[in-house]
Amino acid sequence: MMPERELEYILDDCFLAVGGAIGDRKQLDPAAIVWWRDRYRDRFLHAITVSLNSWVEDRDRVLAVSRFLGTRAVAHAGDRPVIDRECAIKASAEIEAGCDMRRLQTDRNEPAAR
Repeated sequence: MMPERELEYILDDCFLAVGGAIGDRKQLDPAAIVWWRDRYRDRFLHAITVSLNSWVEDRDRVLAVSRFLGTRAVAHAGDRPVIDRECAIKASAEIEAGCDMRRLQTDRNEPAAR
């Protein structure tokens, strides 16, 4: 499958997970969805074409992070009925910071190359 086509399936899968986590607790503003797709399209494309990450191997982990993204977006919306772009931005910043910390811990625990 072509990377761009695979990317669309990956993004769709991730946003189904986000939506599943949000459920019927909040509405999702289309601007938030567009922002998320724009933000993660290039990152995921880089992951599968440059970093050669495997969606098959990483799917469970990425979908778990996607569900957590939805949960955090709900929290950032607070009492408001809609998750807007600002909630999406805050949730992404929070999730990405956690992913960065995890990546640093993993890198530190790997043995040095000889």
